[in-house]
Amino acid sequence: MMWKTTQARVTLLLISFFVILLLVTFVVIKQFVSPQIIATETRNIRATVGLQSDAIKEQMNRVKAQQRTITELVSGLQSDQIDALLPLFVNQYGDLNVFGGGIWPLPGLREPGRDKFSTFYARDAGGVLQLNTVWNQPESEKYWEQPWYKDGMAAPKGECAWAKAYQDSASPQPRTNCAMTIWKEGKAWGVATIDVTLGFFNQLAKEMGKAVEGTVLIVESDGKIVGNGAPTQGNTALMNVRDLNIPSALPLLNLLSQGQKAEYEGGYDGEDGAHSLFVLSIEGSPWYLVIDTPSSNLVRQSNAILTTLTLVQTVIGLIIVLVLMLIVRNIFRNVTLLNRNIEALSGGGADLTQRLVESKSPEFNAIINNFNKFIAFLQDLMQQVGHSSSAISSASRQIAGGNLDLSSRTEEQSASIVETAASMEQLTSTVRQNAENALQANRLATQASDAAKAGGFSGQ
Repeated sequence: MMWKTTQARVTLLLISFFVILLLVTFVVIKQFVSPQIIATETRNIRATVGLQSDAIKEQMNRVKAQQRTITELVSGLQSDQIDALLPLFVNQYGDLNVFGGGIWPLPGLREPGRDKFSTFYARDAGGVLQLNTVWNQPESEKYWEQPWYKDGMAAPKGECAWAKAYQDSASPQPRTNCAMTIWKEGKAWGVATIDVTLGFFNQLAKEMGKAVEGTVLIVESDGKIVGNGAPTQGNTALMNVRDLNIPSALPLLNLLSQGQKAEYEGGYDGEDGAHSLFVLSIEGSPWYLVIDTPSSNLVRQSNAILTTLTLVQTVIGLIIVLVLMLIVRNIFRNVTLLNRNIEALSGGGADLTQRLVESKSPEFNAIINNFNKFIAFLQDLMQQVGHSSSAISSASRQIAGGNLDLSSRTEEQSASIVETAASMEQLTSTVRQNAENALQANRLATQASDAAKAGGFSGQ
């Protein structure tokens, strides 16, 4: 019942418009703004990880520069000089992430008739480089047949061939190495290696995970873990992603199995909600950075913007609605007052001498003034009608008197006409009788004339 008034309908219309505006804003942000913000957040995560991954490239470049020095110097040293100087070359930066290094000649080139004649230094528990002869033992495998050795021989001159993570009998410490060809007199002489522990990658992955508020892994294309931001305590064995009891293992392996790509992107549903997976290749290496972050992190900025915009829009909208409602209420209060004044004016016997009282609103004053002008015009018109009615009444009385006089004269004329008609009738009767008498006299004269004529003929 209350919604039948115009004021109530206008209020309902304003509230409905405000609600629709909120809904449209929500839909627009979700459909158009949020995807752009999510894309920006994704780029920010990639940029953050990219900046962090520069530490890997820096380490790789340092090792490559170090390796170039070794390969250049070894080519000009004698065998005993190599054994004496190699620890200094390997430890030139004092970087404990460098586990060790060695030179690995091709069979018989360092000493004729001796196939296994490598020099390899590895750090002990105290971080001191110690000579390790495991690969020179008769029972050990042929180092020149190992994948890392073949990759080093096949690498471009002066470039590292980074080996996939491995463990061997030289040390239980998982590591990778930079293998670079040693050239003598324009021919391949052997390979020099510098080994880097995976602990460096673990620490780097941990720092990256903090930066992106997620989990970061450094893996190879087959899923082997090179760096883990949350490594298993006390476990130094090489692990594969599939060995980790994490929900992202299968989606990650599926992404890595898609082939050689610079970037992969996917997701999965975990116990704590949806997660996004980003896999980025590390240039110049066989490794990939894996970022596992809750999808809520990507939409957090969007949700914050949506929440802030909704709150601001709600406050502004409520203020606008309240102001408009006050304006509408004031308008309809003036309308109600105007209606009451008109009703009072019409209920007072249509007294045209009364006028509407002015209001505080200039707009309504214009209406009231125009209405009062109309009433004044009606008053003047009615006065003119009154004057005209009096004149018409006087003229009517004069016409009535003239009509009475005319009627009296008409009656007199009628009586005269009746008398005249009677006289005329009598005259007509007299004339008719005279005519008959004349006719009879004429006949008599004719008869006399005939008789006279007859008497004349007889006398002759």
